[in-house]
Amino acid sequence: MNNNNFKIILLIMIMPLSCLSSDFEQGKKLYLNQGCYGCHGYNGTGRYPLAGDVSGIMTNKDLFITFLRLRADINPINPSNSMPNYSKSMIDDNEAELLYDYINTFEDNSLKLEDIPVLKEILESATRKNNEKNN
Repeated sequence: MNNNNFKIILLIMIMPLSCLSSDFEQGKKLYLNQGCYGCHGYNGTGRYPLAGDVSGIMTNKDLFITFLRLRADINPINPSNSMPNYSKSMIDDNEAELLYDYINTFEDNSLKLEDIPVLKEILESATRKNNEKNN
């Protein structure tokens, strides 16, 4: 194989990775700039979780985008305690897809309460005190 063919093959192999990285960064930027982390957390495990399979709106891209658009048609301009409106003028379909893809990278790696040493100690202490009180 000559040197030019090797360069072309290398370019073809590397290019998709750089595109994915760019899409990931664009999705992340949208997530942060739109303030999604305020309710959904930085890793999708916030007050309204998106990580894992807990949210029905993350079933597929079309459903996610439809949810964003319908909210824009139904919700008031300044909602008091719900997700903001996202019309096409705020987030176009391509940006919504990037946002969806970024959110889909989230994993719920939250620790179980019993795996957190301080909380485990508190639970054990409370159980001991409760048992002593009942005896």
